[in-house]
Amino acid sequence: EQTLKARIENLPPNHPDTLISQNNLAMAYRSAGRLTEAIPLMEQTLKATEEKLGPDHPNTLTGQNNLALVFESAGRLDEALSLYEQTLKVTKEKLGLDHPHTFTSEINLANAYTRMGRLTEALPLYEQTLKAQKEKLPPNHPNILNSQSNLAKTLIDAGRFDAVVKLIEVDLKVIDANPKSYWLTPRLRVWHGVACREAKDCTAAETSLRMGYAKLVATHERIPPVYRVKWLFEAANETVKLYVVWGKPALALSWRNEQAKWGGPAVAEPPEGFVPIDFKK
Repeated sequence: EQTLKARIENLPPNHPDTLISQNNLAMAYRSAGRLTEAIPLMEQTLKATEEKLGPDHPNTLTGQNNLALVFESAGRLDEALSLYEQTLKVTKEKLGLDHPHTFTSEINLANAYTRMGRLTEALPLYEQTLKAQKEKLPPNHPNILNSQSNLAKTLIDAGRFDAVVKLIEVDLKVIDANPKSYWLTPRLRVWHGVACREAKDCTAAETSLRMGYAKLVATHERIPPVYRVKWLFEAANETVKLYVVWGKPALALSWRNEQAKWGGPAVAEPPEGFVPIDFKK
């Protein structure tokens, strides 16, 4: 806010640096959950950017993408989807199929499709983006990890657990060799664990879920605040589910109380009517 104020006072109206500061402040409002402040500021910034730089300028396309993100955070999915589709079309035409901005636009559109339950449209977008990124970027690049995580979660939502295991295990050694400080690596471990659990390989699921959770806890301060508690709660919750279906109530209880650290209720004893499923592993 101070940076933006200084630039407004010292620079001409709608100076590119001022517009960048407005964009950054709007995205900071989004991260803090202050959406009623983020939306009008982002709309104002996008309008000024388009007037100043033109509709096809990379900064305008970034602004459209960011406004769509804010709309999505506010649950205005139809508006977000329309902007994502428009942005991707222009980005492909102006910057090419393998430009980083194109990858970002494809991922954001696929994320919106996923949130709307349109998995058959989301999956091909995730897959083609990941393929292009692997051809363009070095192994274990953060953008590749992010795409793998998005694709894995959507495959899980679609019930394609074997495909998730195959997707992640191909790169598991590379993934685990990634610096421990990077939080996308443990997210992939969590999705691997979920897929193994649903495929009834509880031993492999336990290894991945516990490893993923431990690394998320170790690096939680680096996780974006908008996702931090959600991801830690989610990882602990998936581990609870593992021990419930595996027939290990003591461990399920322990993990319910671990889950409570991130917003779930603590449980003093196994849930009433607990019946374990007899898996082979």
